[in-house]
Amino acid sequence: MLSTFGSTYSRLAIVSLFCISLTSCSTKFSYNFLDWAIQRELNRYVKFTQTQKKFTRVAIDEFHLWHRKTQLPIYANYLRGLMSFILKEQVTADKLKEESDKIQFFVDESIKQIVPNSVSLIQTLSDKQVAQLANKLQKEREKFKAKFVNPTIEKQRALHVKRFKQDLKPWFGKLTKEQNNWIQEWSEVIQLTGELTLAEQERWAQNFQNILTNRQNKAQLKQGLDSVFFYTIDDWHPELQKRVRYNQDITLHLLARLINRRSPIQNKKIVNRLSKLAQDFEELGQN
Repeated sequence: MLSTFGSTYSRLAIVSLFCISLTSCSTKFSYNFLDWAIQRELNRYVKFTQTQKKFTRVAIDEFHLWHRKTQLPIYANYLRGLMSFILKEQVTADKLKEESDKIQFFVDESIKQIVPNSVSLIQTLSDKQVAQLANKLQKEREKFKAKFVNPTIEKQRALHVKRFKQDLKPWFGKLTKEQNNWIQEWSEVIQLTGELTLAEQERWAQNFQNILTNRQNKAQLKQGLDSVFFYTIDDWHPELQKRVRYNQDITLHLLARLINRRSPIQNKKIVNRLSKLAQDFEELGQN
């Protein structure tokens, strides 16, 4: 995905689980267990009391129902429009940027939906639970550092290639030699962001910790959560912004090239996948 903030936590479970639904070989199966998956993800960060568990179950069920009835039909329509565009027009990096902005808007709508219940839940956290959360986020940053900062430059670039190809595989299947060469060339010119990203994660985590410390002020907590849940590239360190925007630009150009030069077999795979996802979302939205 065009995510460049690694394991940044501001989107928590929603983004990752939404993406799973877009890449899973069984979208319907995955989506029907979305509530359970979100609960499991939350439990990775904090050990909740029974009262808190009951609250989160109700809140997640409400979110799941809202998402199913209001968002899935929108996703289905979007995917059908995207399929039509890919089939009829020459794809450009600028157009792909527009599409990525649309997807980000969908995600932000879901984040907005969870903020009120997040405020209510966070206000019930004990100091011990806040410390658990901070410790878990610290461990996540340590994992990020081990994977994206500590390896040699060559290994970091190789990891970018591996992850990019993994993202492409469900859509393109087997890549041609020429396509593999394009990806290799791309990996040699991307600007590495691991250290800067880790520093930004540390800054985000400190802001989040400060917000949690003053969690009893509901209005202040709501404002604080908005600031960390909607933490955009414009909020990052200038050098990180510069590198990320450069990487996004060359990545979008690469994606446009791959789409425009796709083989007949790859074209069929992309069309079938978009069509199936749209159909799945439509049917799930009607349940």
